[in-house]
Amino acid sequence: MRLIIAIWALAGVGIASLILMGLGSAGFPDGYISPYDRLMRLPQTALSAMLLLAGIVLLIRSAFNRTRRFDVLLGLAMLICLYLPLTVMERCPRWQMCTSIFESTTGMMLNDGAGG
Repeated sequence: MRLIIAIWALAGVGIASLILMGLGSAGFPDGYISPYDRLMRLPQTALSAMLLLAGIVLLIRSAFNRTRRFDVLLGLAMLICLYLPLTVMERCPRWQMCTSIFESTTGMMLNDGAGG
């Protein structure tokens, strides 16, 4: 169980690091950050930081052989409460239902900056 939790923690740290690096390079190469990206930047940063912190906690606990049921619950919470919302925020502009919810809630057109 200790090895599984360590792998889970490394995956969480890796995913959070990639998301934070992606947020840091937003607007590259032309500097344009869409209104949707500006709105989602703070929640994505906060969720990514929590995912990174939870991964580090799990990694430390597995390194010192302190794994218990709490770690399994923390790993599930990482998936359900942190990773899934980040995935939805990233893919929301491509889903019609999410687009209509965003537009009716904020009163703004959803522009994710993707175009041709």
